[in-house]
Amino acid sequence: MDLSPVPITPENDPNSRFSQQPVPVVYVQGTHYEMGRQIGQHRSTAIHAMLATYRRHFEADGERLRIRSWREATLHARKYLPFAEESVPQYVAELQGMADGAEIDFNDLLVLNCMEALTEDALHRGCTSLAAAPEVTADGRLLVGHNEDWLPDDFETVYLVHARPASEPAYLAITYGGLLPNIGFNECGIAQCCDSVYPNDARIGVPRIFVSRAVLAARTPSGEVATWPLLETVQVDGMCDEVLLPAAVPAELEVRARALGARVAEEVGAQGVIAVELFVVSGSDEPDDAHGADATGPRLFVKEIAPRVHNSGHLTIEASATSQFEQHLRAVLDWPLGPTHSVSPGAVMANVVGTDAQEPRRRQARALAEVPGAHVHLYGKTPREGRKVGHVTVLGDDRDRARRDANRAADILAGRPSEMTGSTS
Repeated sequence: MDLSPVPITPENDPNSRFSQQPVPVVYVQGTHYEMGRQIGQHRSTAIHAMLATYRRHFEADGERLRIRSWREATLHARKYLPFAEESVPQYVAELQGMADGAEIDFNDLLVLNCMEALTEDALHRGCTSLAAAPEVTADGRLLVGHNEDWLPDDFETVYLVHARPASEPAYLAITYGGLLPNIGFNECGIAQCCDSVYPNDARIGVPRIFVSRAVLAARTPSGEVATWPLLETVQVDGMCDEVLLPAAVPAELEVRARALGARVAEEVGAQGVIAVELFVVSGSDEPDDAHGADATGPRLFVKEIAPRVHNSGHLTIEASATSQFEQHLRAVLDWPLGPTHSVSPGAVMANVVGTDAQEPRRRQARALAEVPGAHVHLYGKTPREGRKVGHVTVLGDDRDRARRDANRAADILAGRPSEMTGSTS
């Protein structure tokens, strides 16, 4: 079966078909298992159709998908199940209900809901999402839109779910076949639409669809604030080249910097992770409490605010008890924030900046061999001069040694001689 993009014609245009008939709506309520069972019973035909479609894909195009049989796909999908059971057991129960309602094997539905992780980026499929802020809409409302651009075979299995969970906000979501509902909005005003998320490394965790399903259960964020230990960045040609932990500043200055960052987050009403970049300048004879300094002490100035996970925060993946990505989800879902302490006395992240050399994945084995403690993250971007294509993090008791190792691995991946130059901020 050919998985290449299919040209849209009047005969296969899903918009033409959907304009002639309404999208089915499934009304469900109760516990997660009960809601899943109701969906499974109501959309059994669509679920079986989706399963048959993807079985054919694996049989016909297993080499490109890197999984040669449905049995092999099931074995891989089962590896993700313990992580989902530990983090979001209620949605595992919901999926079990769908399987029971449709009279289908749970493992088959698990494969469908782990498809992005199983096929990595072999399908090269993605959806289209957009949002219009209240400032630009006619009635001052936030508008969110999502277009499902997956396989043409899935068009016939699309449906809406109007759910009233027993212990979570009611929601309206779009889904298809045997996928957990995960694109929509709830009665608390939390909306979500997203593109497919493919892994770029070999680690296993909670499948994206389970996490997205949890977003539909989010309520208004509680206002809890947590800060990570202060990081020091090294800039080269206006770009972040290194991130160092701990920052080489007095403890008193770090306390003030973290307090200032928390205040900025509160002032702008941040929901989720926000990165606050600061300059440290020498004090003056003029007091300025707004900058958290006395008349002679160093002063802090806000350089940049990024209301999102940030490149400088990638260090937290290995160096912190809770990474910026997990914390972002916790904040948006209104879950208790995780601890932010460092798990190593020292840590350094070095960005891998593209050159005209060959693709860095070809040099990954050498980098790992020469720097055994390196944690390599490559983004799958096409390398070009001055473009960030990945990063390397090294932990250790000695920050200077970790810095040398991180830069050594990054230089190998970028195909350039090892250098350590730049200015700190």
